[in-house]
Amino acid sequence: MIFLSHNYKDKDIVEPIALKLKEIYGQENIFYDSWSIKPGENIIGKMNEGITKCKWFFFFISKNSLNSNMVDLEWQSALYKATKDGIKFIPVKIDDCYPPQILISTLYIDMYNHGFDNALRDIFDIIDETDSNEYKKEFENLKCTIKRNDIYELNITIDALKLIEPNPAFAFAFSNPIDDISYELKSDIVSINSDGTLDNGKNFVLCRINRVLTKGFPYEITLKSKSGFKMGDLLILQQISKNNYKYLTNIIETC
Repeated sequence: MIFLSHNYKDKDIVEPIALKLKEIYGQENIFYDSWSIKPGENIIGKMNEGITKCKWFFFFISKNSLNSNMVDLEWQSALYKATKDGIKFIPVKIDDCYPPQILISTLYIDMYNHGFDNALRDIFDIIDETDSNEYKKEFENLKCTIKRNDIYELNITIDALKLIEPNPAFAFAFSNPIDDISYELKSDIVSINSDGTLDNGKNFVLCRINRVLTKGFPYEITLKSKSGFKMGDLLILQQISKNNYKYLTNIIETC
C-alpha cells in the first residue's frame, strides 16, 4: 500500500502523482483520499487502516499541510509506525516551507527546488525500479500569458505556478524570417543560445534565463516583427534537455 498524505489545497500537484501510481500499481494499492474514503465513512478510521497497511508513506510537505491538524495526525502516526514496523517514510517538499524539526535529518524529495519530473522519478525509484520513461508528465508548472499589442508586437510573460524551474530556457517559434524579429527583455539578462528550424518549418530562437524561475518573479519578453505576426502563429517551447523540447500548453492570449 502506498499512502499519499497531503492537504486538499495541494491537489493540483498531488493528484497527477496519485493517478500515475494508480495506473501502474492499481487503485486498490494507493491510499488517496479522493477514492479511498467514501462519503459517510469514518475518516480517522479509514486513515488508520491505510497507515496500518501501507509500506510507503509519502508526506507532501507544504505550508498548507503543516497547518492541517488532520495531516499532522497522519504523518506523526506514520512516523511512529516507521520506527517500529519499518515502513518507508518519505517527505516530499513542494513549496518553500520549513520541514518540522523532527524531520530535518530525514532524507526528503525536494520537488520545489528540483522540479516535478525529477521528484516523480525519485518516487518511482523508491517504490521499485520502474522505468521513468514510461510515464507522461501531467502537472503543468508554467503559465504563459501573451498580450498582443498589435500585429507587430507581442508581450510574453512566463511564470512558475508552484515549483522552481532551475534551468529555464525557452524557444519562441514563428513563421517569420529570423531577421524579421527583434527582442526586448524586460525582466532579465538573457542569452540567445541558438536558432534553427522546427520539423513543422517554423523558425525558432532559444533564449536562456540567467536565474531560476520562481512564482511571482516571471520571465518577460517583447517580440517585435517588421512584417507582423499572424494570429496563432507563435509557438512557445521549453527546453528540457540538450535536443529535447516540449510545447507550453497553459497559454492565455489577451489583447
